[in-house]
Formats: sequence, structure tokens, C-alpha cells
Amino acid sequence: MIDSSSTRCRKPFRPGIRTITYRKFRKAARGYTRKSLRDAINAFWRHPVTLLVLGFFLTAVVGGAIQQRQQLLERKRAEAEAVTSALDKMYESSAKYLLRLEFVVKAHDRNEVQRRKVDADEAFVNAQSTWISQWAIIRRGFPSSQHEKQRRMELGFQVLRGDLEILHDQISRRDHILEKDMYLDDPDAREIISISICTHDYVDQLQAAVDNVSSRDERVNWLDDQQYRISRCDFPLPR
Repeated sequence: MIDSSSTRCRKPFRPGIRTITYRKFRKAARGYTRKSLRDAINAFWRHPVTLLVLGFFLTAVVGGAIQQRQQLLERKRAEAEAVTSALDKMYESSAKYLLRLEFVVKAHDRNEVQRRKVDADEAFVNAQSTWISQWAIIRRGFPSSQHEKQRRMELGFQVLRGDLEILHDQISRRDHILEKDMYLDDPDAREIISISICTHDYVDQLQAAVDNVSSRDERVNWLDDQQYRISRCDFPLPR
């Protein structure tokens, strides 16, 4: 008996047909997958919830960081302006006081000397009170954990204040009249000029630190590195 299955018609075998079909299928599947992934990503970024979360992140995190940075810069600028204003007031008060002393020295009669001494006394009190009050503001602009460097910076302030007191006491006891055209030969006059120059140099150097260094903590170090010295004075700044 002949098996009917053995006589069934079979399709002829064609080499490579299955491989080609599989490759096409795989290519089509891969293209479909990439397209679906791209569509999914686009849909994700366009979804209202995603936009809401992204907007919150940009506002709260990025915007907050920018705002904090801006506030820090504004605070530094305000502190620098406060120090500059304090230095200006300190120098202005001392300049007015020294000018009053100059008027005393230049007086041509004893009665005029006494009247001008009264004006000098008022200017002295104002200068001393201004220096003390404004120095508290200036010190906040020069904080430092290195106390020795800060002490050297403050040395100029203390010495200048002491020099003003000594000069004031000296002028207060003055009872002689300046000879004509002899101002620069007068010891009191030379002392006034010397302290005026020292005060100007001291204030200028502190202002230079404020202008060149934005970080408060580094200003004392910057002064120390510059090895500033007030050439016409008896004290160094900061060494």
C-alpha cells in the first residue's frame, strides 16, 4: 500500500527565502520600536503633568538658586557701600577737625586764638564720636579668624585716635601767636599736616581693600599680603 502522505505535493525548497523574510521582519520591527519610543518620549514631555513638574523644578530650584545668588551679591554690595560711607564720614570729620586746628595756629591775636579753640573743641568731640561709631561699621567689613592680622589692621585706627587726642591737648595749651609767614616752621602746624596725611593714607588703604576684594573674610588677608605701610606715620599697616 502506498502511503498517500508520501505522494502529497510539496513546495520546492528555495534557499535563502526564510532568511530574507526574517531580516525584513526584524528591520520592520526595529523601525517600529524606535518610532514608538520617539512618540512615547514626545508624549511624555508634552504631557500636562510633565510640564507642571518641569515648571515647578525650574521655578523652585533653578529660580531659587538664581535668586539666592542675586541676594548674596546685593548683600555684599550693600556691605561694601556701608564701609565706604563709614570711611568717608570718618575722614571728613577728622579733616574738619584738623582744619579747625589750623585756624587756631594761624590766628593773629590771643583773643582770636581762644575763640578758635572753642570751635576746635566742638570739632574734636564730633570727630572722636564719629570715629568710634563708624569704626564699628568698618570692622564688620573686615572680619577675620586670624586675630593677629586683624589686630595689625586696627593698630592704625587706635594710633590715629591717640595722635588726635595728643594734638588736641597740645593745641589747647597753645598761647603764642604765629609769626607772619612762618606756618610751616611751626611745630603744631607740622604735626597737623603729618596727621592729616596719615589719616588720608589709612582711609585710602582700607578703601582699596574694599574695592579690590569682594569677600569680607579675605580683606584682612589682602591688606596683610600687600604689606602696606604709612610712610609718614610712626605705625605700620598692617605689619
